[in-house]
Parts: sequence; structure tokens; C-alpha cells
Amino acid sequence: MGVPKYFRWLSERYPLIMQLVEENRIPEFDNLYLDMNGIIHNCSHPRDGEATFRISEEDIFLGIFAYIEHLFAKIRPKKVFFLAIDGVAPRAKMNQQRSRRFRTAQEAKEAHDKAVRRGEEIPDSPPFDSNCITPGTVFMRKLSRQLEYFIAKKVSEDANWRDVQVILSGHEACGEGEHKIMEFVRTLKAQPGYDPNTRHCLYGLDADLIMLGLLSHDPHFALLREEVTFGPRRGKKTGGLETQTFYLLHLSLLREYLEMEFDALKTKLSFPFDLERIIDDYILLHLFVGNDFLPHLPGLHINEGAIELLFRIYEKVLPQAGGYLNEQGILHPERLQLIINELFQLERDNFVRDHMPKQEAPSKTKAKGKGKKGQAMQMCMTPQQRDWVTKVHEFAVKFRADPGSAETSLAFPAKLPAADLTFLHGLADALQLEWLENEYDPVSDTTATTMSIPTSTLKAIRRDDAYDMEFLEQSEAAVRQALQPYLDARVEVPGQANDEASEETSLPTEPPLQAEREREIDDKLVAWKSSYYQTKMGIKYGSDAVKDLVYNYIEGMQWVLHYYYEGNASWGWFYRYHYAPQVSDMRNISDFTFHFEKGTPFLPFEQLMGVLPPLSKQLIPPAFQDLMTDPSSSILDFYPTKYESDMNGKKNSWEAVVKIPFIEESRLLDVLHRRANGLTAEERERNTHGVPHQFVYDASYTRVMPSSLPGFLPDLPDNHTRISEYVLPSMEGKSFVKTLPEGVGLGLDAMPGFPSMKTLSFKPSLRKFGVNVHGTSSQGLSMILAIEPRGEKPSTEALAKTLIGTSTYIHWPYLFEGLVVGVSDSNECFRAVWKKNQVGIRHDVGGEASLAFRKQTSHITSRYANRYGVVLGAVDVLLHVRPLKGLILGYDGSIKKEYEPLPDAEVVSPWPLVIDKVKHEDTRFLEHPSMSVAEAFPDSTRVFFLGSPGFGCPGRVIGTAGDTVTIELAFIADLVQEHSIIRKLVQQRAQDSYFHAGQVANRLKISSLVLSKLTSSIFIMNHGQKSNIGLNLKFEARSRKVLGYTRRGHQGWEYSERAVLLVVEFMKAFPEIPRILARRLNDGEYYDVEEVFPTKTDERMTALRAWQKEHHLRDLEDVPLYVERLERPIIEVLESAVAIIAQRRAEGGAIKRQILRGLPREALLKPEHAKFRVPEQSFELGDRVINVLDFGFVPLAAKGTVVAIGTDSIDVVFDAPFLAGTTLGGICSQYRGATVGRAHVLNLSTPQIATKWGELSDLAAMQSTPLQRTLHAENLARPKVTVMGGPQSRSGGMKFFQPATPSGGLQHAKARSPASNKQVDAATSHLAALSLKKPAKPNAWNSPKPQGQMPTPTPAPALSHPPKPKQGKPKAKPHQKPSSNSKSKKNTATST
Repeated sequence: MGVPKYFRWLSERYPLIMQLVEENRIPEFDNLYLDMNGIIHNCSHPRDGEATFRISEEDIFLGIFAYIEHLFAKIRPKKVFFLAIDGVAPRAKMNQQRSRRFRTAQEAKEAHDKAVRRGEEIPDSPPFDSNCITPGTVFMRKLSRQLEYFIAKKVSEDANWRDVQVILSGHEACGEGEHKIMEFVRTLKAQPGYDPNTRHCLYGLDADLIMLGLLSHDPHFALLREEVTFGPRRGKKTGGLETQTFYLLHLSLLREYLEMEFDALKTKLSFPFDLERIIDDYILLHLFVGNDFLPHLPGLHINEGAIELLFRIYEKVLPQAGGYLNEQGILHPERLQLIINELFQLERDNFVRDHMPKQEAPSKTKAKGKGKKGQAMQMCMTPQQRDWVTKVHEFAVKFRADPGSAETSLAFPAKLPAADLTFLHGLADALQLEWLENEYDPVSDTTATTMSIPTSTLKAIRRDDAYDMEFLEQSEAAVRQALQPYLDARVEVPGQANDEASEETSLPTEPPLQAEREREIDDKLVAWKSSYYQTKMGIKYGSDAVKDLVYNYIEGMQWVLHYYYEGNASWGWFYRYHYAPQVSDMRNISDFTFHFEKGTPFLPFEQLMGVLPPLSKQLIPPAFQDLMTDPSSSILDFYPTKYESDMNGKKNSWEAVVKIPFIEESRLLDVLHRRANGLTAEERERNTHGVPHQFVYDASYTRVMPSSLPGFLPDLPDNHTRISEYVLPSMEGKSFVKTLPEGVGLGLDAMPGFPSMKTLSFKPSLRKFGVNVHGTSSQGLSMILAIEPRGEKPSTEALAKTLIGTSTYIHWPYLFEGLVVGVSDSNECFRAVWKKNQVGIRHDVGGEASLAFRKQTSHITSRYANRYGVVLGAVDVLLHVRPLKGLILGYDGSIKKEYEPLPDAEVVSPWPLVIDKVKHEDTRFLEHPSMSVAEAFPDSTRVFFLGSPGFGCPGRVIGTAGDTVTIELAFIADLVQEHSIIRKLVQQRAQDSYFHAGQVANRLKISSLVLSKLTSSIFIMNHGQKSNIGLNLKFEARSRKVLGYTRRGHQGWEYSERAVLLVVEFMKAFPEIPRILARRLNDGEYYDVEEVFPTKTDERMTALRAWQKEHHLRDLEDVPLYVERLERPIIEVLESAVAIIAQRRAEGGAIKRQILRGLPREALLKPEHAKFRVPEQSFELGDRVINVLDFGFVPLAAKGTVVAIGTDSIDVVFDAPFLAGTTLGGICSQYRGATVGRAHVLNLSTPQIATKWGELSDLAAMQSTPLQRTLHAENLARPKVTVMGGPQSRSGGMKFFQPATPSGGLQHAKARSPASNKQVDAATSHLAALSLKKPAKPNAWNSPKPQGQMPTPTPAPALSHPPKPKQGKPKAKPHQKPSSNSKSKKNTATST
């Protein structure tokens, strides 16, 4: 089935099943499974269709590493991490793989040829051929090695990976990735001692994963996937991985929705209603709409209501069936026959609707005016189509009568059936109206099919020009004449006998006419089916071949069920046709029986030869390549260079049927065996099956993990990962559990975080409601839940006394914990406040409180109804709740809950949707008492020092004594100098003055509207194509600005001096443009190029393009309005500065080992405590930071510089590259950038975490309750300005622990004193001069670049105004290229 269509249908029918993935807002999972092929495709060819796009294998591998790391960090599994790549597939799947790969290669060739025709410059290097993502290719062998290297590195270095069993089932292990995962789940579930409440999360993009998750019958199962977009946004990716939105599809909720869907069966069945068996039948029904192994039945399309139809038929026939259709993977053909029988009428109706009009069209003209016979053959339409004719008739007449005030367009529903679209298109042609299918309107945020008055007519009306106004010259009579065939058409209700509205319907001749009509339909249907079988499959209708086709299709349904429930029944079975049989020919299937021979899987090269096209023959060993193209090849017919792609009623090219011959296994294997001696030793080894591997952390085991890409990735010394073969647990004496495991928790007993709708009472109903899940209102049925009242409501004051200060659960049905801080109704509000160091209750009556209540209830009820299909009714009371933020570490070492302290994070929740208690608390957020210092800080514990000097320096524990700790510190003596240099470089960047739009418009003597248009995008029609001639300095709709040119202030848009000068020059070069912009456009209208440049049009357009290129408009950097970011040249200077500082630090021995004794626990930060203790700090551009998390994609203790600041995160350019690093959208060197949270790093430039000496004793007693702690934190979080260490200080007056110099002093050598101001200024000037000649770097990893590896970054451009040395300062020395020894020292310093 089509993945996007099914996913949209499912999520709109059951609107609550999707949950946004947010920090601390999703369940905890035991096992995480990755269906890796989706990740591999995303990272290897992200820009399909661009013939000029190139990507190196190194970038692909690092992208895959980053994706895996990102998903792991999202879910953080506790027990198992299973990564599965497609291995050799069953023959049934290979047919689909073959079709896809032929189409992919052909589309790539067509894109290349199109680019050549357009004159695009094609790179010399070959493009990435995505067909290499097939078992047995060189690329897949390389990928396996890269993944082994990456996983071994993560298990050894990342604390979150160490306690998890990591399993990699690569391309060497047979089977599709998702089915290898399900085999693991089935086997695990069958073992003694299996926890029935095991929590599973499966990542993947295939719709089949929903079916596989459901048939596991494990309710604690969720699917993880990226956000799916539809309409104009579909396929458009903005930002990097860090901006990607992910969702969980909760199968626990889907199970409950399915119980509601088929609730009516509970009272109709003569056998027990069993939800697990209903789910099994649900999976079977979906086979009719197609999957990876069988085509869909003709006429059954998801977007035309196929699944809804199947559901209603199932409800009708199941009570008569005597049992379920699918008994745990065993198909009952005699029961399935009942479903198929009901589909016979569908086939007939579809034929009458879609095919009869085409066959009757030639005879309609002849039949006109020939009495009864002519009436029988006249145009037929549905009641809906007749309404549309009336609507269009009135629209056309009104516009001709009064063009000035009449509507100019007419909207119809989007995504209509093909027959309705054809009907409307013909109607538009008859009246010369313009026609647009599924047009998106950004104003109303809806999609519709529209008819509109021709654009040429509208322009003529505005110009008052008689030219091109023939449309208006037609009289009403002419309009009626054009519509006469439609106005005279008969109206037929599908599935019902036609009742003519005229008197003739009562004549006794009608039954014979109707019978004649039925016979005519039968005859034409037989003829049409005969043509279907002959033209599509070369089968004669009525022959035994049709019977074989039907048997093969039903046999395929049983094979698929066995594959889903038990595993592969036969490696060699496949469906032998491109199309499914017609439903009416699927009779007499009740006696069908099935037998499958297991067989053996293909070898990797055999599969390659079975699925790859000749255009990808370079992926095959040379010994086999000519078999695809040599005219003398005995299997040349398997590899056609031209073939037919049949859309078969579909709209998207990827849905087309690729009509290529099926592989004959015996012929293929015979030829390959005869050529096997031509394979090299490496190829023979690659042409074998392998086994999965597991990766386990062992602190006692150490080895050097060799680089998987020598010269690009480093060796891994001291690696503690054991790699061994993984074998599934034995199934001897066991059987798969194909139902709910005994002891599983459902509904109220579900595991923490797994949502259930059974926590509240409601009444479900299935109806059209227009829920908006994906940006547009659904046109189909949705399951709507009407929440029932909670019973008698206490007074608001009584509720406030009971609930304020207590924890509750909000965001039903997902249930996030929160702390109640207020209760309000339409008249009054009770709220907890912090006053005079204690909690008080503020009572507000009427006024603003009442107004706020009305607005909040309106928004909440609308949101729940429109997005989730939840109807709340009247909301009398709202609770004001601070969500649980996480846990905090007390100064005594205890762990306590922390609720959001700021009112901005407060959530308003209707009292009917609030749950007071849950049965199982989330163990991740349980409070814990304090541990002793010795327990909390065992020897060798990694820590960060929070004292001064040396704030943020990493160290390790070497002993404890009582309540104190002794550490060994990696002390960096010149940190003050480093921070000062970086800050000065940032402060000395160009500072532009900004002016609001009104000032600029007055200065330029133009209107504010013209200024706004000039600096935005200006689209004109240039010979039928849209061209953008604007300056593109601001993007209102996308809420983005251009660095250094525009920003948005309180008075609206503001422009820098640079922007003003650019506008002046643009207006001087092209004065025609501001003149034409004074004319306002109507919606959907564009300026015409000849209107902009009336004379020398092509010459002026060429000059405009040259001007845009000369001024580098495409290189301008746009960012979101709320983001503050350094420009690219400054970032390059900072990278140079950090590199030189690190080099000199290594040469000068500035890194020392120091022993510090007698430290209190609060002077140290453990990486595992960072999530409890590090606050969400404030940052300024240029701040130096250090990563303090021992999990995630950034290495522990990696240092970097803040280059961008967003609302919830910061962009950091780190000093050294790392595997998951990015370019942050092209603004920094490769593998150096990352977007991190404000609490993930320590701000070294302005420390904001330290002990607050002397403030603990009295306050600790007051903050004993969560409400006291929350309100006190809110009071502390209010803005305060404290001067400490200069005007840039944001430390809030914190007092840092300053240990006395211990006896014995420093180890090895004494640290140098901080540099003087004079030295700092000299160093700053020196670096400014050096920025003009940045030291060359062989590649991003500071190691020699092998041939064909990563390109050398381009040198940084010179600053327009480099900082000048002050008078009397030492003159900057010329920079000398470092020797190879200095490079080595530099690497050592960076890693330290």
C-alpha cells in the first residue's frame, strides 16, 4: 500500500495516535529497533532529481552515524538496541525491488539528460547510484565496516550505550530488515521469563511496520518516524537533523481505536469477540489494497475509501462467517469468500462510473434525439455532479452580468475521485474556464480544486480593453447552450435503479429498458475484463490462466500471513503477475489449499543480477556485467533497456507498474554458476551469507580498534567493546506467542508513559468532522470522542484548596506530570504566589481573569476538537499547571523533582481532562535521598571543576575523605587569555546601524509598500515561467531575516546601512522596478516581464541577472527572526584563532596536572548529574563552552564557541571535528558544528553554576515542598542585573569555591600566571593579522588527506576592517606554517 496515503488515512481517522517527540515527554523504552534502509537512503541521496548533486562516501557514512546517534538519544533504550539492514530478500520481495531499481536508474538518467539540455554544468565525478544499497555491493561491505567501527566507539565511550545489548544485523544476514527485527521480537517473546510489559520502539518508514507491530500483540509498542508533510510542503526539507521533527505512533492507542471501530460486533457474533483476532483480520483486510508482495485489487484505492468499504463489509459478513478470517496467520478461504462476494458490486459500480462513459462517448451524438433509445444512452451523472452543474451555471451567468463585483473563482473539494475530476474538467472546458487541481491557498491554509475566470479576461477588464474579452461577449443563452448536454443529463444514484424525474418514468416500458441497460452493462463489462487480461497480462479471458492467476493471488495472501506471523514460508515463492485479478473472477476459492517449499535464499550476487538494471551494471562484479548488455547473452531478455510504465489509475510515478519480465531462476543461476570462476577472492567472500553481531562493553577488555577509513577516521586506542557473533535464543520445544502475553498491563494498568484513552469516560462516534492533523481538514470519517462530565463539580474555591500544590497529569491521553499552581473559572482565579519567603494564595475576581478564562477555554476546546477529534463540551474550570521539567540535584546530593519555574511554561488544562493519579509512576522521575560522598564519587569518576580559577576544567577523582573529595585536574593556565581573545574578536566585528522602514522610505523617497516589495521576493512571469527579481533581504511568510541587512524590531522591519545602500544601487540600476511595484496585485496575479521592462526586455533581464550575481545576493545568509548569529567570515576567523591558540598551548605546555584536595561535593560536576544540575544558562555570541554530557553525539569535554543563539538552543562550533558534527548549514568547517541545548554545556566565559555559600540553611527548610521550591525558583528567575567581573557578567552574584594551593603544588610544573592586559591586546592584534592568512588544513580531521578524500576547506576571506594594533603594542609577527611535529602536538592538546 502507498505509505503516505495509508499513513494519512490512519492518522486522520484516529487523530490521537500520533505524539510529538519531546524531551521528558515520551515513555521509557526497553528495546529500540532501527530499520536501517530508510536511514541509509535519507543520508546517501537527500536531493533526488538534482543531476548536479554529489556526495562523498565519507559524508554518507558520517551522516548515517549522526542519524543513528540522534535516534538513540531521542529514545535511550534500556536493554536492547537492534540495527537491521536489508539482507538477501525472499523472491516475493525481489520482484518489487527489481521494479524500483529499474525505475530509479531510468529517472536518474532522465534527470541527467534534462540537466544537459538546460545547459547545467555536470560534475566530472559520477553521481551516487542509490541502487548500490543492495546486499552484496562494495558500498554495502564498506558500510558494514563503518558501522562496526562506529558502534564499537559508542559502546566504549558513551555511558548510555554501555548497559545496552547492541545487535547489528547487516546486509550479510539474510532477510529484510523489518522482518529480522520481528523474528527477534517473536523469538524473545517465546522465551521463558519474558517480561510481558516489555516496551518496544521501532523506527522505520514502511507502512508494513504498523501491521508488524500490531501482530506482535504487544501493546507497549510504538513506531518512531519523521514528521510526514502533505501538500506544498511535501518533500521539502528545511534545516538539518537537529531541526527534524519526530513522532511516535502509539499502537496502544490504535488498538483501542480498533476496538471502538468494531464495537458493534460485540453483540452480533455467535462466537466470542476477541480484539486480538479482530486485529489479525484487520491486517488481512489491508492485503487487498496492496503491499510489497501483492498488487492491490482493481478499484480498491485508499484515497477513494477502500479501507472504509472493507471495514463495513467485514462488519456485515463476520457474523455469518462462523469464525475469524485469519486465525493467527492461517487463512480461511471459505470465510474470505464472503468478503470477496460483497466486492462484486463494487467492481460493477466502478465500471459504470469510470469506463462506461468512455465506451459510450462515440455513440452519444448519434443517439441524441432518437426517443427512448436515445434517452437510454444520454449522459448520466450523480446527484453531486448535478449540483455542481447548477453551481457552475449560476457562477458563469453572474460573472457575465456584473464582472466587477462577482466572484472570479469557484472552489470544489480537493482529492476528488478520478471520475469526478474528469467530469469537472469537461465542465470547465465547455465554459472556457481555467482549471486547477488541488491548489493550495496559503491564506486559508487549505487545498481545493478550482475553476476560475481566465486570467487574460481579468487583465482585460482591469485595462478596460476589449481585446481578449470574448468570454464576456457570450450571452446567457450561449452559456446555457454550452451546458446543455449537462443540463439534459440523467441523474443516477450509484447502486440504485434510476428513477426519471419526468412523466416518462411511469410508462410501462421502463422495466424492459432497465433490463436492456443491465444486459448492456454486463456485455460491456465482460468485454472490458477481456481487454484487461489481454492487454495487461496477455491472458485470454475465460481460460484456465485466469484460474491460475486467482489461485496465485490467494496463495500470496497466505504466504504474506505466514511471513508476518511465523517467518518466511518459502524463499522461492512469488506472485507471477504484474496485476491482480478482477474481483468478480475470484469465485470458488473456498476449497483452496496451500503448500510451500522452504528452499534456500539467493546468494548476494544472484540477487544483484535479479534486481539491478543495465544502467547500474557497474555495481556488479566484472565477470557478470556483460550478461546484461552483450547481444549473445542467454539472459539478455531479463534486462530490457526500454519498458512500459503503466500508471494503472495512479497519479504518482512511483506508483506505476513497471512492466519488465520476471526473472527465471533456473536460467539465471545456471549462467552465474558457469561464470563463478571469474570472481576474485574478495568477491567470493562478499558473495556469502553472514550472521548478526553483538557489541558488549567490558571494562577489563582493551584493544585498538583500527580505523574503518584510514587517513580519514582515527584508530581507537583503549577500546573496551567486545564484538561477537549473535545467535537468536533456541526455539526448541517452544512456540511463538501470537496473542497478548499473560500478565500484560492494559488501559489503566499500562506502563508509565504509554497512553490509554480508557483513563476517562467518553462516547465515541465515527463521522465526518474535518479534523486537521496535517495542515488541511480531513475529508473522510474520523473517530470522534465526546468527553463525559466528571460528575458534580465542587466550588472553584474548594478545588483550589484541594488541588493547588498537588501533582496531577495533563495532556490527556499522554499524561505528563505537572504541579497545580492555580484554579480558575469564568468569574474568579485562585493562584499560588511567593510572598515574603512563603507561599500565599492570590484571589482575583472578574476583569482580566474572566477575559483570560474565556480566551483560554475557547482555544483549548477548539484545539482538542480540530486537531484530536475530542469534544469537551462546556468547560467550567481550568487548572493552571507547571509541567515536570526533570530532576535536580540538591546540595546534599539528594535528587528531587523540578517543575517549570517560569509562568511562560505554564499549561492551562480543562478540569475534565485532568487525571489525578496514575497506577504506575515513571521510574525515571522518582526522587532519591542523598548518597555519601564516597558512594557518589568513587575513584576514577570523571568530573568537572566548578571553582575558580579553572572553572569547567575536566578532572578525575583520586580519593575521598569524609565529606570531601580529592581530584586530579587538567588545569589550563591561559583560559582567561583565551576567553578574552575570542570575545574581543566577536566585539570587533562590523556593527551596523539599523533604521526602521519609515525612515528608509522617506530617505529614498518611495512608499513603505514599494520598499517592502523591493527587499522581499518579487515574482514575475517571464515567458511562462516564474522568476524572482527581488533583493530577498527579508522573508515575512517564513519569519526569516538576512544577517547584517534586516531585522524585526518593535516598529516592524528595520534595515541596516548596508541594506539601504544596496537598495539605492538597485533602484539606480533598474528604475523601472520601483515604478511598477506601486501597482497593487490581486491574489494569484503576477507582474509580467514586459510590464516591468517594456523595452529591451530580454536585454534588461540579462542585466538584472548579472547584477544579482555581481552583488552575491544568493550568498546572503537568512536565519529565523528570533536567532542571533555571527556571520560566516567571523566564524572562519574564530576557527583560525582557536586553532592557533591550541597550537601554541601545546607548544608552550599550558596544560598542567594539578591535585586539589578537600573539595566539597558541590564544587564538582559529574557528567551523569549534568542533566540534574546544569541550568539553562544565558549565552552571548563568542562565549566559550564545554560539553558536560557523557552521552549523545558531542564528545565529553569537547570545547567550542557559541556562534548562534536561538530560543531553546545554541549553535556551537567545536574546536575539533567529531563524527556527528555538521557544518551548521554551511557556516563552519565540516564535522565541527552542533546544535545543543542550553543545559548541555557549561558556559566557560560567564559561569552560571556554582555554590551559593551562606544561603542554604534557612532556605532549605522552607523549600521542603514542590510548590515552595517551584515558586522560589520563579522568584529567583526574575531578571536581575548584578555587576561582577565587568559589564558582561551574567553569573548572578555567585560565589565560587577557591581552594587554597595544596602542599606539593602542581604536578610536573608550575602553572603560569594569567596573561596581562597588554599581552591579551597584543595576541588579539596578532590573531587579527593572522586571519588574513589562515593556516592551511589538509582536511577536517587535521591528518594527511588521502587521494579522493575530503576536500581542503577554502581559506577564510579577509575582513573588511581588520582590528589594528594599539600604539605601543608589540608588532604582530608573521605566521609560520607549523611543522608536522607541531601538528601532532596540536592534536594532543585538542583531544585533552
